[in-house]
Amino acid sequence: MVKKIKKHGAKPMPNSTPQSKSQPNIPNPNQQPKQQSLIQINIDALLQNLPPVGSNSSLIEAIEKKREGNKLISIVLNAGVPLDNSIILPLFEILQKNGTAEKIDLFLHTTGGQTEVPWRIITLLREFCKEYFAIVPYIALSAGTHIALGADAILMSEISTLGPVDPTRQHALLPKDSSGNTIPVSVEDLKHCIRFIRQQIEGDYSPSDMSTIINTLFSHIEPLAIGAIEQSYMLSRLITQKALETHLDADKEKEKIKKIVDKIGGEYYSHSFPITRRDVEQELGLKVIRPTSDLWSAIWNLHTYYQDQFAKQAKITLPVPPVAGQQAPPEMLVNYVGFIDTVGERRILVGLTQFMQTQAGIQPVQVAKKWIAQKNN
Repeated sequence: MVKKIKKHGAKPMPNSTPQSKSQPNIPNPNQQPKQQSLIQINIDALLQNLPPVGSNSSLIEAIEKKREGNKLISIVLNAGVPLDNSIILPLFEILQKNGTAEKIDLFLHTTGGQTEVPWRIITLLREFCKEYFAIVPYIALSAGTHIALGADAILMSEISTLGPVDPTRQHALLPKDSSGNTIPVSVEDLKHCIRFIRQQIEGDYSPSDMSTIINTLFSHIEPLAIGAIEQSYMLSRLITQKALETHLDADKEKEKIKKIVDKIGGEYYSHSFPITRRDVEQELGLKVIRPTSDLWSAIWNLHTYYQDQFAKQAKITLPVPPVAGQQAPPEMLVNYVGFIDTVGERRILVGLTQFMQTQAGIQPVQVAKKWIAQKNN
């Protein structure tokens, strides 16, 4: 009679045979992957290799004077640096030190990021002011557009642009490219695919034909992945609605809000479509502030300052054990990739980038980043 071994708390038999070499290696859950060890690097020490960051308080003050004393806070991220949850705590620290204000100007520059983050930023800002205005010197795309939509008005020039907020989702069950990377897909991609098929065979297909088409589509994209994409799409629409309702009347302006949600959530037909000042005024019907030449000059000076800081970088060689077959320790770049600034206070996002060999060639990969606190004076 064979004794049953309890599943919970069961110990291996004393005479159990060691795992044969032919069996696959089972990863140890307590062992950290080698790449994650880079995250433990002391980025503060690496700052010694970077050119120092000069204060921009005088540039901020110049804008504040021309904006009748509105307190200015900047959220500026370099191109490709995602707006994610790591920004919430440093932003909260800056807001606490800044104190409550009647009006806040948010100087905003970002190419986008996580769908959920803008709502957290909008509500956090409104905890510290009665009104806030978004200043968009150049671009506030995707998640950045959501933050701008939550403002009482958006200050834009001829070159300022927002972008559609229809999310593009990556999912483990989505198709992969030749390099093995997941191909991002949006709900709009799927909707337009099915719509195109219907238009091409309109009046010349049966329900069974459409069923065959859908089944063929599902053979390339898992239904579970489509469900996840739809969830992201509905979340984006919800955040657009909630952002607008922070300054528009949810009852009296219900139709206007719905129109904006529909328009910016898919009716521009491309996630890269540039939504200009003219579009925001005429198509979305939102309040836009047109800056005077003096005010715009001050805004552009601050924008140029940040672009100059992003260009600063330093090559470093990490003090890590040599890898077998590698001639020298990996060379990396450390640079400034983000800022949250006020007069007197700032938080700087420092990034560490390694160049790695991929099927597409040598590509830069950010392996670590950290927000650090500094005085801005």
